[in-house]
Amino acid sequence: MLKATEVGEVTEIKMGRSLDGQTVLYWVAAYVIDGTLIDTGCDYTKNELAEFLKGKPLSRIINTHYHEDHIGGNAFLAERLGLKAFAHPETIPLMGERHDLYPYEIEIWGKPTPCTAEPVGSGVKDDGGSLLVIETPGHCKGHISLFEEKRRILFSGDIWVGDRPKTARAEENVPQLIADLKKFEELKPKIMFASLGKVVPNPSSVIRRTRIYLEETRDRILELHAEGKSTEEIRDMLFGRESVLAPVTQYQLSTKIFIESFLRDA
Repeated sequence: MLKATEVGEVTEIKMGRSLDGQTVLYWVAAYVIDGTLIDTGCDYTKNELAEFLKGKPLSRIINTHYHEDHIGGNAFLAERLGLKAFAHPETIPLMGERHDLYPYEIEIWGKPTPCTAEPVGSGVKDDGGSLLVIETPGHCKGHISLFEEKRRILFSGDIWVGDRPKTARAEENVPQLIADLKKFEELKPKIMFASLGKVVPNPSSVIRRTRIYLEETRDRILELHAEGKSTEEIRDMLFGRESVLAPVTQYQLSTKIFIESFLRDA
């Protein structure tokens, strides 16, 4: 299923697999600004995305990172529309590989076709404006966010997904997420487009609130760790229990991993 909405000069394209034609398991979003398509959703929606984009004046794809819900349409759009992709140099080889996915990932997003890309550099410029590349590797190696400087539009990828995150994957570096959010604060964006299809006007206070929450959570985790508390004890004291997402994702995504990310260098 695909839903497109015009938000100022940005086209938001929300996509997701629907099993009954009405209910979407999990929305993800791609965005179009000044002829650039940011991410391409999952494999299940590649045909709908190609049909929607057909005839539109697009120059390139920029991928924020290599995960299956962000590059699922790349190979198909290259074949059908001739669109070339650009990404961080660390992301490019990962986009060209087949990764072992968990059953829930296959069910929700499918298996993306390996694809090619070229290094994105520090940004892109065209007649409409310029997109500055912001290195934000907290979510995964090679993750980037994009910032349109003139209109102060931020595309955050998977760095900001909500005010109070409580789960993480093993490849995430939550302390680095704090540093990434600080970069966002320094940009002073007027609007933020997140990869889950969330559009946040005047996002500075939201970004700051999320960063402070993570810093305070980090400090409390480190205090409890210094007192000799185990990861499970810290989890139960701060969050009450493990996230309901953990068993669904075979514990790939969990509160325990979120806590352990803060303790790697402790």
